[in-house]
Amino acid sequence: MNHKELMRVKDFWVGIEDHGFTTAFLHLEGDGCGVGFGGYALGRETNHSAACGHFIRKVLEVLGKSSVADCAGTYVWAHFGGKSMLGSTCIGIECVPKGGEGSFFPKEEFKIYDPKEEHEHGQRP
Repeated sequence: MNHKELMRVKDFWVGIEDHGFTTAFLHLEGDGCGVGFGGYALGRETNHSAACGHFIRKVLEVLGKSSVADCAGTYVWAHFGGKSMLGSTCIGIECVPKGGEGSFFPKEEFKIYDPKEEHEHGQRP
């Protein structure tokens, strides 16, 4: 059973972490707590570049924004993989009515970037 919590976007960060990869995180704040959603690397020799671009675009669509600079202060439903957000991972986000549109759950959508998985017509992406 999943749990969802109404949270405010603190920021949408895209930058270079200490390990040298460019990553993207959506930082969310709730009632006395915070959580990060994302962490998808850009610029690697795997399909992580495609996944990070996909992540950035889908988050912007759900938030109803056209730039990461405009995301702070936007509200979103954050979905967690447990009965509460405590000790759980944020597994997806969903728009708040009159915001953006739809929802985004990377684990399901990013299966297309897994080099081990075969896809339509037996080909890999």
